[in-house]
Amino acid sequence: MREHGLPLYLSSELNMGLVDLQHKKRLGRSYAGLLALTEGLYSLGCISQEVYEKFKIKYSDPLVQKKAESLTKEQIEREKRLKDIETQFSNVIKQWNTMTEKSRQHYIKKAKKYETVISNAKLVLALANGENVSPKLMEKGEASQ
Repeated sequence: MREHGLPLYLSSELNMGLVDLQHKKRLGRSYAGLLALTEGLYSLGCISQEVYEKFKIKYSDPLVQKKAESLTKEQIEREKRLKDIETQFSNVIKQWNTMTEKSRQHYIKKAKKYETVISNAKLVLALANGENVSPKLMEKGEASQ
């Protein structure tokens, strides 16, 4: 919903000031203009401090934040991949005694890559080294920590 439109035609000096504000605060063009307007109206005593603070927060929201959201999506994807790999290691632990040597070598190599990130990778490596791993842990496919 649009509240009130206000087309502005800026002199080159004001336009350069607006561009500078965009750059310094990493804002889009509209938010930079609205932030400048909010600051000006407050300094002239035309709006209350409550209104000023509300819109200052709103119009100070940088464009760069959208990139941070996409990183969060990437992090979520990474977590999902790690969880899938953890499930694979759980299955490997359960099936260790029936696996072929080639399959074991594949998962040993993978476990070395993830041993500091996924606890079940340590169990796979322990099995590969001939260490005694509790049958309960092998059934569950989980490390108890």
